[in-house]
Amino acid sequence: MVADLHKALEVAKEPGPYVLVGASLGGPLVMLYTGHYPEDVAGVVLVDGAHPDQIARLEKASGVEDDPAPLVFRALANLAWTGLPRFLLPVPELPELPARVAAEVAVYQAPSLSAALDEASAMPMTFQEASPFRDLGRRPLAVLSHGKQWQDYSPAQRARAGMSKEQFERHERAWAEMQAEQAAWSSDSSHRTLPDSSHVVQLERPDAVVAAITEVVAKVRAPQK
Repeated sequence: MVADLHKALEVAKEPGPYVLVGASLGGPLVMLYTGHYPEDVAGVVLVDGAHPDQIARLEKASGVEDDPAPLVFRALANLAWTGLPRFLLPVPELPELPARVAAEVAVYQAPSLSAALDEASAMPMTFQEASPFRDLGRRPLAVLSHGKQWQDYSPAQRARAGMSKEQFERHERAWAEMQAEQAAWSSDSSHRTLPDSSHVVQLERPDAVVAAITEVVAKVRAPQK
């Protein structure tokens, strides 16, 4: 993925250096890109970015095993050619997006299942590859973290989490610790926790994402002292 992005930017003749923005799994990928192409990256924004150690640390904290590619996901991906997943997959709940865009997301769910499964299955390996890259030096860094509490989720969302309130709170404390660690990966960083957002910060608080990007770009463009 990192090599593909580098080649795409090269072919598109998009000159660097870049401010890279990584949400969720995009966080480790942004760090990998910076590690492989350091001269291309001027700044970084991590939007509730995944942490290389998160699988073991979240499992230890919550007592709930984290399976990035559960059996039902594998079964649906293997059935994609039949068209059945179109009828079996739940309609995505995306109230933050225009109805037309949400409908397009629903249409692409089934044909993208195989690629999504590959990405999920490779997640532990992705974390392992990204693990050594935890130092951005003086590059400006903005970290956004979700902070939504148990009581702010609907009963259906709590049920899907598969955790009790106590497990959820231990899980969230571990996540917050890893987010704070990521904010320390640069000597010029900011860290903002959003109490009104879940993991999909880009949907629930796009204004915060825009502000973080603007902040980092301004730092990159500021005359060096």
